[in-house]
Amino acid sequence: MPKRKPDYMAAQREQIAEAVLGALMRKGLPDTTVRDMCVAAGISMGAFYIHFASRRDAIIAACRLRIHELEEFPVARTWADYEAAFRGLSTDCDHEPSLRRFRLSLHVVAEFALDAETPPGLVEAYEVWEAWFEKSLVAMAAAGEIAPPLAVADTARLHARLLIGMSYATVARKQRADPAQQRAILDGLAILAGRKP
Repeated sequence: MPKRKPDYMAAQREQIAEAVLGALMRKGLPDTTVRDMCVAAGISMGAFYIHFASRRDAIIAACRLRIHELEEFPVARTWADYEAAFRGLSTDCDHEPSLRRFRLSLHVVAEFALDAETPPGLVEAYEVWEAWFEKSLVAMAAAGEIAPPLAVADTARLHARLLIGMSYATVARKQRADPAQQRAILDGLAILAGRKP
């Protein structure tokens, strides 16, 4: 059998990872088997194992798919844009795809929590989010809208974690994003960022 070109194999792997992501979003990580992944991708088990050494490798590949979209998220250059982006990024209990994605994130963290080391490729999504927060904070500081009392990288990490925490609390309570809670979080972000009145 002739050897396939690396570009072809990479494209095929990405298509399978897309199907795996769909299966994971539908069923959740604990209930998605390799067979479910193969059915979603329309491939045999043998073809699956040509591209992925294990179920775990396929999960990681699926989770990394959207990283490039995060990298293209527009940098906020004003505080109003930053607040709007923060609201848009928070998980909304009325938006099923957002809930499914958030559920998958929690499943993945739980799945690998007891591992001695974080599997390669999982941390990058968080780093991309933190980079967006950092770039936005730098842009706003350059425009004179904020004067962060902490290092910008530290402030970005805190802001990213507040977003994750707010999303978790909203989903755990099975409620819509509470405007009063969002306002309190945004006021806290402003204080952390050294927002000028």
